[in-house]
Amino acid sequence: MTAFQKLKIACILPVYNVGKYLEETLVCLEEQIYKEFKVFAVNDGSRDNSLELLKKHAKIFPNLIIIDQSNQGLPGARNSALDAIETSQEKFDLIAFIDSDDLYAKNYFEEMVAPFENEEVDFVSAGWCNFDLRGKEKTGTFPPEKFSFSSSDKDLVDHIFQLNKWSGHPAVCKALNNKIFRAEIIKGSRFDVSLKSCEDQDWLIPQLKKFRICATVNSILYFKRRRSSSISHLNANWQTELKTFKKLYELPSLQGGYVQTCLKNKLIEGVWNEFSHELEKSEKTPLLKESYNIVRNFDSEGLTNKQRKRLSILKLGKTITAVYFRLMPKKKHNPKDSFK
Repeated sequence: MTAFQKLKIACILPVYNVGKYLEETLVCLEEQIYKEFKVFAVNDGSRDNSLELLKKHAKIFPNLIIIDQSNQGLPGARNSALDAIETSQEKFDLIAFIDSDDLYAKNYFEEMVAPFENEEVDFVSAGWCNFDLRGKEKTGTFPPEKFSFSSSDKDLVDHIFQLNKWSGHPAVCKALNNKIFRAEIIKGSRFDVSLKSCEDQDWLIPQLKKFRICATVNSILYFKRRRSSSISHLNANWQTELKTFKKLYELPSLQGGYVQTCLKNKLIEGVWNEFSHELEKSEKTPLLKESYNIVRNFDSEGLTNKQRKRLSILKLGKTITAVYFRLMPKKKHNPKDSFK
């Protein structure tokens, strides 16, 4: 066994009222081929049998560490796990984010650890697909090589925003649950506990400047459960996405860089969706006014053709934009287009 195969992984597993699915996830972890890991499971004030299931599995799975706390939300649960990992007497080389209702292939850790043989690699993403009671969702085509690498600043950002060569790649998304990070790179970072959604993007995007190389494993290793509540959750959260893009766009540390250009595209998309929502629901939102005032001053540099067209319409003013929306055939917002 080579040195890199002995890297120790700390898994962050937030748990909240997932008793119906949790056991499947725990079994996936227990059956991993690669054994050098521990799971920091944070029971975040569950009111179902989640804590009982964790205790049951801890008796047969010594690598499972339970943190029981009152409900603090997903960001608070992850922060508690990070606190425990960073103050542990045991040294962990890698940090993995796991979702408590999703499934992972038995070789997930084995395949994900391999690219870290290159000491320049700071995080690795796995190929993933959605699944529900009907089965696994079809995915795009993988490149022929086992791993793909992003080794320039622009390419790293493209990877996260799914742009250029990464557009449609089945291993890229902006969520964290298909990723493992080198622990020393993200040490001290924490999640914003005020957020109810978009925690992943809010945490990840400002840290892009820290990373040197990321790798993708070109095979499906992570299976994301699509529940009936998932669609409504996404529908309710595009306003939060817009708020997050606005916050990140205005961060001093991201000013003038390629990340800000990508966020500019996302802000235009968010304002466009919110404008459509406001007209459909006949309700005024301060968020739209604030974001619209930012977007109307954008130039077209770095924009996609789609967002360039939308910007030109938005700049004509709210009245003309409203007329445009009313004349165009109505298109229902598709939550699958949201920030994954």
